[in-house]
Amino acid sequence: MKRYLQTLCASGVLCVALAVAADEAGSESVTLDNETIAVIGGQAIPYDWFVHDFRANFFRHVSEPDVREIVFDGFLNRALVYEAARQAGVDQDPDLREKIEEQLARARSLMEFRLAMMERGMVAEHFLIQQGLSLSDFEVSDENLLDYVRTELADQPGFHGIESLDEIPNGAQTQLRERIRQARQGAALDALRDSWTESFGVQVNTSLVESVPLPDMPSGMPTPPAP
Repeated sequence: MKRYLQTLCASGVLCVALAVAADEAGSESVTLDNETIAVIGGQAIPYDWFVHDFRANFFRHVSEPDVREIVFDGFLNRALVYEAARQAGVDQDPDLREKIEEQLARARSLMEFRLAMMERGMVAEHFLIQQGLSLSDFEVSDENLLDYVRTELADQPGFHGIESLDEIPNGAQTQLRERIRQARQGAALDALRDSWTESFGVQVNTSLVESVPLPDMPSGMPTPPAP
């Protein structure tokens, strides 16, 4: 912790801001609890924030005996810089606030999507298990695998003329079995799609589907045709 305070104070102006923040924090009566990892400038820093930060940065210092302290130093460093900026009123800059709100809105939208997909995915997977349609329910025998290699992969390098599974590395066999399971599951779900669509009453806004903006494409990559 001291190493970062020394580094920050080397900038002079920033040190003054931090000193003011520290004085103000010291004048307030704040009690740390099991949900607060630190208090800076009277602002509580949640313990959960450090848990997430630690998990994200742990592996960069995994060989260090004081890994918790090292990661926390970086965490504290960023918190102090933010507090110095807040004390200077930077967080109230109108142009910056506008940019922040735009990015936060996009981040919230993405997080809402990810949480929704997580929940829906767990429900769907449980349903597939109940219905005997999970990937593990589709058995792939050695005969199935060999037939797939001979019929579907005969023209691909490394698979031409395969007569026995002994000629295929175990890792490749595992990947091919998974590919076959996925294809079988997809076929089974496709067979149910029409009946589900009819019974559930599905409506699709095709104009929105066709107008969704394309992401920025790396240079040299072909651009999908316009609808």
